[in-house]
Amino acid sequence: MALPSEILIEEILMRLPVKHLVRCRSVCKSWNSLFSDPDFIESHLYQNPNDDYLVFNTHCQSSGASDHYYYLSIISLVNLSETRIDKFPYPRLSKSVHLVGSINGLGCPYWTGSRDDVIVKFQVSNEEFLILPIPGCRPFCLANLNESLALIQYARVGALRNMTVYHYSEECSNWSKSFTINLKEKISMCFKYGGEIVFDRKKKLYDPKSNKIKNLLSYDDK
Repeated sequence: MALPSEILIEEILMRLPVKHLVRCRSVCKSWNSLFSDPDFIESHLYQNPNDDYLVFNTHCQSSGASDHYYYLSIISLVNLSETRIDKFPYPRLSKSVHLVGSINGLGCPYWTGSRDDVIVKFQVSNEEFLILPIPGCRPFCLANLNESLALIQYARVGALRNMTVYHYSEECSNWSKSFTINLKEKISMCFKYGGEIVFDRKKKLYDPKSNKIKNLLSYDDK
């Protein structure tokens, strides 16, 4: 006799650590979809607030040598246990690591290839690396868009710069284009919760749902 779905989800799956949930993705398609559902992720985080880690990225270079290497130290804030990862799947990584906030409830560090040819993601939950392809052209930067990894690319078209935003689907393991904005210059920005973009120093906000840019009220305007 099978367990009712509400008991299976609320009493069993909700209580599993993230590491075990990741392993259960391959059980069936419905479980894989469930674990990617934002409502399930939020509820799981609420019931498991102690699954927190500190991740340290260390770059080492031998004196007088051109060879360099990396290692990760993962420290659990629950029991202060430490795991060290020193085998990277891609030999030519940039020296800096990208931390783009929480992706589906998990903090994930990312590296880019030294020639911006790949993105290397480290999944803290199962201590595995994943190599992601890069869509379109370069240069690019990484950000968090609605709990998904976002890639932002700039391309000059005449006097304008096109800013194209892609987001990565964990469920489908691919990139999809979200939107493109025409800008007069390359400017810094940040993402609000919900996918809106705030342009620094411009006092403007872009809403991808309406495809409109509106002015923001600032204290200097009062």
